[in-house]
Amino acid sequence: MLRRARVAAIVLAACLLLGGCVALPGTYDRVDTAVRDLGLDEVGPLSQEQHRGGVLFSGPPTYSAIVGGAHAEEALREWLGENGYVLMTDRDGASTWDLITAEGHILVSLAPVRAGEPVRLRESGSTFTSDVDGAVIELDSQARRSFRPQETEGLAPCPGTGPVRVADLDDGRDRTDCDLAGRTLVFPDGYEMAANAILVTGASMTSDRPYEYHQWNLGV
Repeated sequence: MLRRARVAAIVLAACLLLGGCVALPGTYDRVDTAVRDLGLDEVGPLSQEQHRGGVLFSGPPTYSAIVGGAHAEEALREWLGENGYVLMTDRDGASTWDLITAEGHILVSLAPVRAGEPVRLRESGSTFTSDVDGAVIELDSQARRSFRPQETEGLAPCPGTGPVRVADLDDGRDRTDCDLAGRTLVFPDGYEMAANAILVTGASMTSDRPYEYHQWNLGV
């Protein structure tokens, strides 16, 4: 009896350390809802689906799959944009998208794959070989915490219409006064980009600048 209990304890510990063969009810609700909202199975046939994480220190609850079809990546990019995801980075054939909600983040990585080629997942680091042409998509749900300060509800537009210097927005006071959506933000080096709507992130970069510029509108 004691030996069996010891073996069971070792197996459970291994499960928790190696990525989680135990998950509490509801662990994957947010990523599964995101998968349904994106209609992945409508883009193309799904293969090599898996859930990972969500157990102790094994990382955020994560869903990954390969979506088959020659136009899968193009279709998924379009669907991500239509569902409110913001493209954060787009390099080396892979892209990272972000959706911010009142519950937290949904981060998405997307990259093309070819049959017979190795695929490496961002969050888990695991690798496997794709059996179809298509795209690999990985969604992970970040920790539950609110990204919507109550003060952002119903904010009036900020007065004025001209450009706003980013440096002038940091006045050392923790308060939310008005919404800068649509105004031109001027970064310290002179780079300009339009402010997004409340709670919408944005990223931009150009070939002639060494930086990637990010903004997240939470009100002034």
